[in-house]
Amino acid sequence: MRDYTQESIESKYRADLEKLGSYSIIIPLDKGDIGCYVEGFDDMNVKDSNELCREVVNLLEFEIITMNNTQKSKSNRFLYLVKEVTKKICRMNNLTFKDSDELFLLGQGDA
Repeated sequence: MRDYTQESIESKYRADLEKLGSYSIIIPLDKGDIGCYVEGFDDMNVKDSNELCREVVNLLEFEIITMNNTQKSKSNRFLYLVKEVTKKICRMNNLTFKDSDELFLLGQGDA
C-alpha cells in the first residue's frame, strides 16, 4: 500500500478507503465554478459562501452515489450535475440561480 506523506484530508481519506479495499476520485471544483451560478455570490461573506459550497458538494456526492439524475443536456455530465445541484441548493436557500451554458470547470472549455 502506498504511503501518503502529505497530511491532508484527501490523503487520509484515500488511505482509509484503500484499507477497506475501495478507491475514490477527487475532482477539483473551484469555488468560482459553484458561485458563477449564484446571483450575489461575490457579495456574500466568506462564511456564507463556504457553507453554500459545502451544501452543493454534499448534495453532489449524494447525486453521484445514487446516480439519481437524468441528463437533458449534451454538455459535460459532471458540469451538468454541478449546475443542477447548485440550482437545488439555491432553491432551498432562497437564492437566485443564474443559468448559463458558457461556464466551464476551472476555466477549461470544450474546443
